[in-house]
Amino acid sequence: MLLAVAASLGVAAVDQDVQAQISQYTCSTTANYTDGSQYEQNLDSLVSTLSTTAAAGNGDDGWFHSGSAGGAPYQAWGLIMCYADCNATQCQDCLQKAAAVREEMCPHSRSMSVNYDGCLLRYADASFLGAADTGDWLYTWVLAYATDAASMNETRWRLMSTLAEKAGDEPLRWMSGGERYTDVRGEEQVLYGLAQCTRDLAPGECAGCLKHALAEVSEKEGMRSSTKASVKGYSCYLRYQLNDPFDVAVARPQLQAAGAAPPPGSNGRKTPVIAALAAAAGTVAVLLVAGV
Repeated sequence: MLLAVAASLGVAAVDQDVQAQISQYTCSTTANYTDGSQYEQNLDSLVSTLSTTAAAGNGDDGWFHSGSAGGAPYQAWGLIMCYADCNATQCQDCLQKAAAVREEMCPHSRSMSVNYDGCLLRYADASFLGAADTGDWLYTWVLAYATDAASMNETRWRLMSTLAEKAGDEPLRWMSGGERYTDVRGEEQVLYGLAQCTRDLAPGECAGCLKHALAEVSEKEGMRSSTKASVKGYSCYLRYQLNDPFDVAVARPQLQAAGAAPPPGSNGRKTPVIAALAAAAGTVAVLLVAGV
């Protein structure tokens, strides 16, 4: 099948294994700090603390940490978080590498946001904690479309809207679930979904971010009828897929929606698909051909 890989513009010196995991990033380009400056010392301390503290937690802690280091005018703020659909090994690996490649990706930048496959790292010289960033999105979807697109879209909107509304009420700021529907051919289908926010967001701010992400799905023509897609930003993340349950690694808040989905492994289907990736600003999609 065709696989899509996002290659971030400007990443040249990063270790290949790490670069393969980077899907999206932005760096500040003005008022950069200098080597040995107080801001650099505070930032080094902050990023190290974020990574080690999050990594020292367990799944019940959600693999998240936020905070600041230093004082004005050289204070640095940041957060780090693993995504709920990566496992503990992937999370630990991502947390370690996120801190290690900071200077290779955005040398001397006072602020940076980077999304890896398994985790998110953000830092800045002004506090952003508590405010959702809805300015940059990374879109992925497969070019495999539902036979009954209308029924799938209706189910997706209902399921994902409910997940988006309820995820912010969870202490870990995420929720997953599934919903059955019967298509026009009389065949039963199951749609699975995941909604997640960074844990610095209040419930209403989280819901607003996720609803913004869901609107992005509806606005992207290629995504609307795709059977598998995700929208990932720097404050929230949506993912859904048809007849293909996915695992979540941390303590599991589950939505039991009407026609709730069966346990993972039942009613699953596997068919060859063509995968496509649409990248947000600062990234470019690269298509690679692989054998099925």
